[in-house]
Amino acid sequence: MDIVNELVRRRAVCEQEITEQNQKIREYERAYESLRQFDGAVNTAQNNFQNVNTVKLNQTSELSSITVRCRTAQLYLEGSQRTLNGFGAKIVGAAFTGLDVMIRLKLGEYRLKIQNCENRISSLERSIDSLNNMIDTAREEQEKAAREVKQ
Repeated sequence: MDIVNELVRRRAVCEQEITEQNQKIREYERAYESLRQFDGAVNTAQNNFQNVNTVKLNQTSELSSITVRCRTAQLYLEGSQRTLNGFGAKIVGAAFTGLDVMIRLKLGEYRLKIQNCENRISSLERSIDSLNNMIDTAREEQEKAAREVKQ
């Protein structure tokens, strides 16, 4: 096979891979943005939970005046406070924290994948530049050889 044709073929392969890498970057950017928006929704949900929990805790304090006279109100108040201050709130808080950590890790993973694609594109562009130089040199050599054959 002619060397110029082989070099042109290799350049086309590099150009095709650049197209594929750019497509991957777009996919990762869409996934990143979607996850970032989800993170905003999670933060909103966490704030809403905390606000509702605080309101409920404040409302349970209104029962404290009744608890002296009513055992049921006292038990309800104790149970509500355990749920709102204790184990239930801690589980929800831990779930939000775990979700936040996982989101941060995945966002970092997407950033790394995008960076890797960009690095690969840079490498391919350098290869294309090198191949273009080799193509020019090979064509010059072929033209020189053709002139010498004519003489």
